[in-house]
Amino acid sequence: MPAAGNASETLYHLVCTLPLAGRAELVCTDSGLRYLFLEKEGERAVRPTAFAPECPPLLREAKAQLEACLTGRLRDFDLPMDVVGTAFQRAIWQALCEIPFGELKSYGELAAAAGSPRACKAAGSACGANHLPIIIPCHRAIAAQKKIGGFGLGLDLKRKLLALEGHTF
Repeated sequence: MPAAGNASETLYHLVCTLPLAGRAELVCTDSGLRYLFLEKEGERAVRPTAFAPECPPLLREAKAQLEACLTGRLRDFDLPMDVVGTAFQRAIWQALCEIPFGELKSYGELAAAAGSPRACKAAGSACGANHLPIIIPCHRAIAAQKKIGGFGLGLDLKRKLLALEGHTF
């Protein structure tokens, strides 16, 4: 996952409705997916406002893969990503992508995988800063003692995502 973020780069977007998640907006650059904005009930996502007029095939493919995932027909995404974050955030996001479907990792395990075993809270913050939820599966991160932990899009959605993978909380 490369670090990115250039004010002059072109952003493309696609607005859609996803099973379980509701209204969504996918945003990509020429290099890959950058954001998946999902709106929590009663809130509007804060997002960039200037987009190119065309919709590249990547966004249609991302929508199709998300729909397949959210209806239980897809376990792993195969999409290029162009994420923006610190080195530690990118390491946590990479560790999240390596969690197999149906498995969970604690924030402590993610911190250790990123090379900072004592940075549990920072790992949780990095999960919260993930701009590609579901695709970078931050819902698979849980608190110590197998507790559900947090989720920026609400615990109801996290429970639904985990239920798709065979977990109940």
